[in-house]
Amino acid sequence: MSYYLDRSKFYLIRIYAFSNKIEKIDSYSISEFDLLEEIYFHRNDIKTIEPYAISHLKALIKIEIIQNRLKAIRSFTFYNLSSLRSLTITSNDIEIVEPYAFQHMPNLYNLDLSTNKITTIESYTFYNLKAIYIFLKLNDIKIVKSHAFYNLSMCEYIDLSYNQIENIEKDAFMNLPEVKSISLEKNPFRDEFYFKNDYY
Repeated sequence: MSYYLDRSKFYLIRIYAFSNKIEKIDSYSISEFDLLEEIYFHRNDIKTIEPYAISHLKALIKIEIIQNRLKAIRSFTFYNLSSLRSLTITSNDIEIVEPYAFQHMPNLYNLDLSTNKITTIESYTFYNLKAIYIFLKLNDIKIVKSHAFYNLSMCEYIDLSYNQIENIEKDAFMNLPEVKSISLEKNPFRDEFYFKNDYY
């Protein structure tokens, strides 16, 4: 951890937790550090992040949770992170990402969930985000459901390469007015799929 001192108080601005044995992040355990800007949990054993564990941190701009054992991202895992710009949760065991899981990050720029075990992108998982880059490569995704990527007004790039996608439902990609590239290479498509970019 790094911090600076001011008037005999600790003002925590970064958390570095590398190669420890952390298994869980409890509810509200980090939320009291209201000046926190960056969080790095690398090479731990984190399996669970409880609801509101990382919440109401108005200064937080970056989170990295890399090489852990996290299994799910719930709707309130991350809550009210108004300044967050980058969220990286890679090389974990994530199988489930609940709809609306990223709704409380209005300034999110980069979202990376690569190298996990996600099998399905549910409807409204990525809804109304401002993220420009979304990375989902090297998962086990087989199906992308209707409205999975919906109303992404600033998104330019989505990476779904190196998955197991067999079916993309109608209207899975909808209202992406700025999108320039959707990478779908190395997927075993079986059914036709649809793109709809009707944003009028």
